[in-house]
Amino acid sequence: MATVVHASLTSQTLYAELLEQTLAFEASRSAASLPGTFTKRIVKGRTYHYYVYRDLASRYKQVYIGPDTGLVRKYIQKVRTEKRHVTADLRRIEELCSALSATGAMVTPFSHAKLIQALANGGLFRFGMVLVGTHAFTVLGNMLGVHWGEVHRTQDIDFAYDPDIDVGVADTEELDIPDVLQQLRMGFIPVPRLSHVQPSTSFRVRGKELRVDFLMPLTGRHREKPVYLPHLHTAVQPLRFLDYLIEKPEQGVIVANRGILVNVPNAGRYALHKLIVSQVRENQTKAKKDIHQAARICEVLLETRPGALAAASKALTARGKGWVSHFKAGLNQLTRTYPDIGKKVQKYLRH
Repeated sequence: MATVVHASLTSQTLYAELLEQTLAFEASRSAASLPGTFTKRIVKGRTYHYYVYRDLASRYKQVYIGPDTGLVRKYIQKVRTEKRHVTADLRRIEELCSALSATGAMVTPFSHAKLIQALANGGLFRFGMVLVGTHAFTVLGNMLGVHWGEVHRTQDIDFAYDPDIDVGVADTEELDIPDVLQQLRMGFIPVPRLSHVQPSTSFRVRGKELRVDFLMPLTGRHREKPVYLPHLHTAVQPLRFLDYLIEKPEQGVIVANRGILVNVPNAGRYALHKLIVSQVRENQTKAKKDIHQAARICEVLLETRPGALAAASKALTARGKGWVSHFKAGLNQLTRTYPDIGKKVQKYLRH
């Protein structure tokens, strides 16, 4: 296995600024962040103000602001002032992404970033959704200041959601995920289940391999049937061991044409989770990929943040013997495949 490439100090500094700028931008989102313009209409001799913009499908939308009063004009001026600041903030974020790409940071493909950005704009991550899978692996690499080298290419975009975690979203809030995908006009269609009575938990682009999957933890004796989430207008597929992975997510930034703030798993938990699921995979190609990703992250964490592995191991052990058994089997597989890294992990976790 090729040694991971550590990013330059310049790249690490740029990423830290990108995260800070993106966090600030998301925290200050308002009407000023919507692309569009104010317009007036005269109806029966009275002037009314509207905000006109294009949606994801490039259709014109119009939002009524109010009649031509001093209060409404004051609000419009305030938004216009904010919009100038928003434009400057977005330009800086785009410049940082371009600079990061030039320094060798891992960049998410445009079509994938477009999808994630649309869902993020709709509030997906505010609901507590977590980006998992290879896209999270890429984000974690940039967060840790390394380049994984030849990252396994994937056409799958995976999101995981735990409905038992309260993230403080109002009960009245909702996100129509199928509608967002449709508005992208990329050709997304639901992937049918084997049983036609079960709702789809996946969407794919017609004629292409790009696919998005929605998952949730499978705990206790719950059956593995899809669970429909009304506030997201889609169903999620329960999977075993997922609760451990997404229990304490962190915020990171996808580097693309623009930075996208996302929730990703803790790096230590991501690595140990990969060791666990590698032992229950039916697809051996994916199992080898699990071991490979676990090895890369463990290699970096042992050097830079060993405490993250210790904390992840402690949380895993507390879940019981079944979890520990799968983990140990995965760690043994890691040691057989990548002896140097596996032995270091075993030695460190024994202390």
